[in-house]
Amino acid sequence: MNRFLNLFRRNTLDRQMEEEFQHHLELLEADFLKQGKSPEEARLFARREFGSAEAHKDQYRDGWGLPWLDDLLSDLRFAARQLRRSPSFSLIAILTMALGVGANTAIFTLVNAALLREAPYPQPDRLKEITKTRAGNIGYPVFDSRQYLHFRDNATAFSNIAAMRDKGSIAWLTLNAPTEVTIMRVTPNYFRALGILPVVGRDFRDKDPADSVVVSHRFAARSQGAATVNLGGQTHTVLGVLPEHFPSRDIDIYLPLLAIPIQDGDNTQVFGRLRDGLSSAEASQQATQLFQELAKAEYKNLPPELLITLQPYGSVDGRGFRQPLFVLSGAVMLILLISCANLANLLLARATVRTRELAIRGSLGAGRFRLARQLLAESLLLAILGGLAGLALAQVLLPLLVAVSPIKLFEIWDIKLDWTVLAYTFGISITTGLLFGLIPAWNASRVDLGETMKEGSGKTSAGATGAGLRRTFVIAEVALSVVLLVCAGTLMKGLYDLLALPSGADETRLIAAQMSLRGERYDTAAKAAQFFARGLERLSAIPNVESAAVTLALPLERGLNCAVIVPDSPDQPGKRKFMNWRYTSPNYLAALRVPLLKGRYLHDSDHSKSQPVAVISEEFARRYLPGLDPLGRSIVEHCGGETKRLIVGIVGNLRTNSLKDKPVPTLYVSIRQANDDIVKAAHTWFPMSWVIRTRDSGQGMQAQIEKELRAADPLQPIKSFATLDELRGVALRLDRFLAYLIAAFACLALALSAAGIYGVLSYLVSQRTSEFAIRLALGADGKALAWDVLKQGLWLTLIGALLGTAAAFALLRWIASQVPGFLPSSGAGAEWILATCCGVLLLTACVASLAPAVRILRLHPNEALRAS
Repeated sequence: MNRFLNLFRRNTLDRQMEEEFQHHLELLEADFLKQGKSPEEARLFARREFGSAEAHKDQYRDGWGLPWLDDLLSDLRFAARQLRRSPSFSLIAILTMALGVGANTAIFTLVNAALLREAPYPQPDRLKEITKTRAGNIGYPVFDSRQYLHFRDNATAFSNIAAMRDKGSIAWLTLNAPTEVTIMRVTPNYFRALGILPVVGRDFRDKDPADSVVVSHRFAARSQGAATVNLGGQTHTVLGVLPEHFPSRDIDIYLPLLAIPIQDGDNTQVFGRLRDGLSSAEASQQATQLFQELAKAEYKNLPPELLITLQPYGSVDGRGFRQPLFVLSGAVMLILLISCANLANLLLARATVRTRELAIRGSLGAGRFRLARQLLAESLLLAILGGLAGLALAQVLLPLLVAVSPIKLFEIWDIKLDWTVLAYTFGISITTGLLFGLIPAWNASRVDLGETMKEGSGKTSAGATGAGLRRTFVIAEVALSVVLLVCAGTLMKGLYDLLALPSGADETRLIAAQMSLRGERYDTAAKAAQFFARGLERLSAIPNVESAAVTLALPLERGLNCAVIVPDSPDQPGKRKFMNWRYTSPNYLAALRVPLLKGRYLHDSDHSKSQPVAVISEEFARRYLPGLDPLGRSIVEHCGGETKRLIVGIVGNLRTNSLKDKPVPTLYVSIRQANDDIVKAAHTWFPMSWVIRTRDSGQGMQAQIEKELRAADPLQPIKSFATLDELRGVALRLDRFLAYLIAAFACLALALSAAGIYGVLSYLVSQRTSEFAIRLALGADGKALAWDVLKQGLWLTLIGALLGTAAAFALLRWIASQVPGFLPSSGAGAEWILATCCGVLLLTACVASLAPAVRILRLHPNEALRAS
């Protein structure tokens, strides 16, 4: 440690050393004076006996310092002086490095926040999500209430096991204007399991009534510390207020979850805190044993190979963002490699220019390692400066990434440049700087001293090798750029294809107003139907409205998953089958102009006292009643109870959940014939939508729609307005985010590759200026010489394009495995993408090669020969 600290006390120690040396010389002079020497002779003999002062100083410094670190600092200081002498080179090199490092830092910050950083709770390493795993595929931490209670009561490896469910929106009813707030039900021990308790009041207890709530600090400020809140028509008592910096910032209000031991579907997210001294493997083994015991006793359909694994708490939030982040990380790593190849080219060119200087230093005794070390120091300094500039660029890029992100990142994670990000940034900066600086440094240290020292000789073996390396780097840059261009083109083509897919409905002139009907005010079919009737009557009276309807879920939105028994099904008629269940107003399918394939739509005559009926989708009929006429056949709906329904119509498929997914069997029922339990559950998990088709574009109608719906129920707020085009955009927000960012990175790679091609050709022209001048003086055609230079750039581009194309299609296969269904399926589309990308690349190469080629046309032989 003292040796390290001595590096920062160098001036003081040098001064003390000088004083000590002077004292020794004075003592020696005094001894020689006593021997009868004259003062001049005594001084001369004293210095001769003392020896070389500089050698003693070096030996002394080695004793109190760290020689290797001292040499490094000395090399860095010399490198800094060299870079100051070449500001243009330094600026270009630092900017090139900053582009690669900045893009990597910005993406890694998201990776760190979503996938790497521990949850901001006390002892986060002990907090685990309990998940199901099958064949190595980790699922989500969701179970039914029976399974959760079995874990809670029997898993001794955990000090606390808590759960949460039913996250969604509800109307907060106030005297001024009702608004939407986000709520979630949690078990009474939820906050104790997390290790963060309310700062005001208390958390839940086991015997607290169902109308108790704990609120966030943000909501407490909005409600001005109110002791009660009205949610969906029911008054709730506020028990406590959470700290201002409670990690889950997207939840306003927490309600108690009173779980009962029933099999109510995998809707309960479960996590636990490990007991001290127990490992995750031990807890996982115990939880698996408990789960399999319960499955054998009470669950007949669960596969026996299901295991329970423990994942870091909070990892489920980033799981849906994992694949895009991995793809983006790969893209920015390619950008970094291209930047480093450009930096290596710059360093090679600079080292070649300094060949004579290096040869002189070598002739004075500097070894090859010493010369290479000095050039590596310059590369290291450029990498550090590029890393700092990259951090500054990341600070600019990060807010832009968050703004265009498909999810509200700041509501889930704390996005910041922490120590992990800083370590990553400087790690990749120094590693890539040294790695790509090693080749130019080693190449420059291999100069032929005799050949280089000859006047006018510029053709050393090292210079020839450097030219080959520079071409290799350019080919690599072009190949990497092709990879990004082809991937970006393919992703953009896939996005375009998805945007063009029909939803199954006529989307023109449609406006949707969404509401959350969670709560007691509309927890039965009759209550909801009465409200819908009032609202539809008022909406239909607006002059510009062509038709108005109601539905539980719009096209491109996820509906309620339910089971159905189809007695006439050729395949296992008594087995429950999956379907997508939606209630609607009778005119909904007609209003959306969904094609009626057979039978009829739902009618006003389908009310609570008439025979329950249903309209099924084409996919329902194809999958569950293949080869049969579904009309007039009965099915048994298992949604909140058993309801026998008669199929009265078949309609075309509407796309649900995602544009990329295949159509799912869908069942449409009238809200007036819906089961009360399933209506209550549907309103708990999903918003409902008013659908209005206008006679014109519908501009400026939102205020009128809101006014009429407020008149139908002044206490029911509108959650949001959207068109089906906007819903299509929401459904593709992750695809759009990925495609646009990859396209932006591809453009950056193209620009860097163009800079690399320009740099190599420009350097070639500058090195061969005398040759070109002589050839022009002897009558050579300037256009032919310019074409030769242009041709070299095109050849480099062509070779890189061929290599990059092979790599691109290999990478596309990997992307297809990570993002299924995203890539266009047609081979012709892939050929057009490849042709377009290669055309853009060749055009860019021509532009980059044009300036060096034109320089030859403007070359004046006499002036060039005199200058050389």
